[in-house]
Amino acid sequence: MRWKIALLCALVTAGVPAGSSSADVQTRALKRLEALIANMAETPTQHRALAGYYREQATEFRELAIAHRKLARRYESTDPPVSRRKVEHCDELAALDEEMAKKFEALARTHEIDANP
Repeated sequence: MRWKIALLCALVTAGVPAGSSSADVQTRALKRLEALIANMAETPTQHRALAGYYREQATEFRELAIAHRKLARRYESTDPPVSRRKVEHCDELAALDEEMAKKFEALARTHEIDANP
């Protein structure tokens, strides 16, 4: 099973050109992951592995949300205050991060269900 996860990780990140933006890398990685999942998650063990992967993604997005909220509060406390738009931008990103975390958690639950038919 470990070799399958290692292979999955290698395939997801393969072919990412140097200098790509973080968003580009993530988009490409997710597309590769979706293609692999369509052909991979057949056994309970594979579904549990994917559930773990999606839980990790949810955790990362929750951490990003916390960081964006902290940055917004920092912008608010500057003297003179930074433009309101920067604060709103960080708050909007935090809300999007939280929504992504919820979506990844939901996806993890579906794989947990599939792992325990």
